[in-house]
Amino acid sequence: MGWIDRLWRHWARKRLYERRSQLCHVRLMAVPVDQIRQWIEEIPQRIPPYEAFSAVWSQYSGDFVPNYLPYIAFLAHRRHLDRDVILDLACGSGRITEQLLSRFGHVHCLDRSPAMLTRLRSDFAKVRGHLTIHQADFRDFTLPVAVPFVVCAGDSLNYVESPDELAQVFRCVAACLRPGGFFLFDVIQEPTVRVPPTHAAVFEIAGHLFGPYWVCTWMDSDGRTEHSFVVTKDSVEEHRRILIKLEEVAIAAEAAGLELEDQFGNARLYCILRKKGE
Repeated sequence: MGWIDRLWRHWARKRLYERRSQLCHVRLMAVPVDQIRQWIEEIPQRIPPYEAFSAVWSQYSGDFVPNYLPYIAFLAHRRHLDRDVILDLACGSGRITEQLLSRFGHVHCLDRSPAMLTRLRSDFAKVRGHLTIHQADFRDFTLPVAVPFVVCAGDSLNYVESPDELAQVFRCVAACLRPGGFFLFDVIQEPTVRVPPTHAAVFEIAGHLFGPYWVCTWMDSDGRTEHSFVVTKDSVEEHRRILIKLEEVAIAAEAAGLELEDQFGNARLYCILRKKGE
């Protein structure tokens, strides 16, 4: 058992996740895919991913976006690394940004969604001097500074479309990491919700401050591609992700000059990569 796995067991799962906001309530249903497709086709407006979902993402994601701070603090102490700056990769609307700001002097936030970054700027306007926001794709980005840590939380890396694109992300991360720096992330390598193959998992999300959203998810016939549609009463966002296996992580990491320091997990895989050099 790796040391990071021992830490996971020591802190206990419930302490690594922030509980979902009480303003957000989620109900899970299994609905035939054909019925969902027909419903989606009847809604005419198609919008970019997270344009509507950004409004509730931070509340909705509270149950599955991990708190990486205990790991980062341990790594910094164990490897004598500074905590002056960190990159929040695929930061979204800032689900873990506040946590990172509590331990780091400066946080670089990078995401490609304009809607997510608009919400991030609004929510963190008072700490702008400690925050730098970059709109970019994580497959092709650079940073003006080298950082000791990069974190990508909430299975955002599953948005790559192939193992080759995963390697592109890793090369960009390696380029901005200091020698001996760490990249912490989680990916989905197996479906996290079990429903019959002919059905979609439908999450109904509602709260006191917003109307209902429906997240409809099913696996393609290839068994690897996950299709998700975020539906409101008048719009649809389409999201497409792939499952990522540990072997693919290891191959992409080696190609980028990163070492797989440790990993654990089953359906959701947690990995720590280290840049060679120290």
